Amino acid sequence: MASDRPPRRWPHVVLLTNPHSKRTAAFLRAASARGWPAPLVVDWADWLDRRVSLAAVQRPGDWLRLESPGESWEIERRFLELGIEPLGQEGEHPLSAGELLRCAGSRGEIHRPRQWYLGLCRALDRVEVELAEFQSGERPLGAESGDQTFRDVTCFIKPREVAVLFDKGACQPLFEQSGLPIPPFRLNLTSYDAIRHAYRDRQHARLMLKLRHGFSAIGAVALEWNGARVRAITTTERVATAEGDRLFLSKRVHHLLNEVEIASLVDRFALEGLIVEDWLPKDRIDGQQYDVRALVIDGQLRHVVGRGSASPFTNLNLDGNRIDASRIASRLGERWHDARKICEWAAGCFPGALTVGVDLLIRPNQGFALLEANAFGDNLPGLLEGGEDPHGAQLRAIEQRMVSSGQIQDVTVERHADGVESRRTGGLAFAGVPR
Repeated sequence: MASDRPPRRWPHVVLLTNPHSKRTAAFLRAASARGWPAPLVVDWADWLDRRVSLAAVQRPGDWLRLESPGESWEIERRFLELGIEPLGQEGEHPLSAGELLRCAGSRGEIHRPRQWYLGLCRALDRVEVELAEFQSGERPLGAESGDQTFRDVTCFIKPREVAVLFDKGACQPLFEQSGLPIPPFRLNLTSYDAIRHAYRDRQHARLMLKLRHGFSAIGAVALEWNGARVRAITTTERVATAEGDRLFLSKRVHHLLNEVEIASLVDRFALEGLIVEDWLPKDRIDGQQYDVRALVIDGQLRHVVGRGSASPFTNLNLDGNRIDASRIASRLGERWHDARKICEWAAGCFPGALTVGVDLLIRPNQGFALLEANAFGDNLPGLLEGGEDPHGAQLRAIEQRMVSSGQIQDVTVERHADGVESRRTGGLAFAGVPR
């Protein structure tokens, strides 16, 4: 694939993504609304199949945006295929290419998270190789020799940061070393029995089990025992088939009281790698426990939304209730300033990321606990701050960087009589789209 884009002094965005996802549509709308050139969309599937190379489509000054590969079984399957060899090298038994081809790719099905993650890491390594090939001086096809206004290619988030952010076993120690408040945690517990043994000194234990490479509450289990009584709450639905049990992410939480059933589920997820944290109590609003998703853009907290639920799992993809940030700020009073600083501090652990999504637990009158950070945490449809959605705010942050560095003059918006907007920068104007 060769680049046939005309030379400009405004940066282009190369978007490595699932072109059919809602995330992609949202970003394209934001770019259009701000008057940016249409991003060049590269399909994860095409790139993984080596039908296109990033080095062949990038130009000096481009921004590369790695977008979540979700909403596509064909892309997920390719990541799983990439993970076959490295998982086998770990002594595990991966899903084979043939088995993956026979999978139906049903929505919400949980396959092999560790295998998927290892495949993701291989893909990210290849992104870095192609970036290095481009920046080593080899001219990409279609890049005009005079188009050197901006040098190199800048990533919205560097590939290595994505790999770390998808590994809770790397993130939590990093946060701990940085002095951030986090729940007490343990790694490398490889079975239900190992967990019970590790916490054998607790007559009454409340633990939150998460897949080390999970996201969107996939594989989450809230585990509690008090003496001989054991219960678990999980986002996982187990479906028995002739070939064995299949696991699915469920919006309806499931309550388990049978210890044998609980142990079987935990053992299944322990094969993929678990992080075990103390299950901390959360503050409540309107009787619902809640936490906060905060979006930090270029070092500053911008978009915030509370997530409330009657269950321990507040994720918005599980239909958690949105709580306006102003209500949380009012409730916390002076502590809101501390909450904001913790989020910005956490995002600062990833200097190679323009944007980091941060999940913060607010304790009942006892401070805060950082739950996790997210590489693709900006998918917050309809959430506006100062009239900007998260994608528009990121593009404006890039514009401000360029103004500060003297690469462009200040950006102004002109609305024409025909309803078309244009952005004027350094004497150059680029037309937007009709409203």
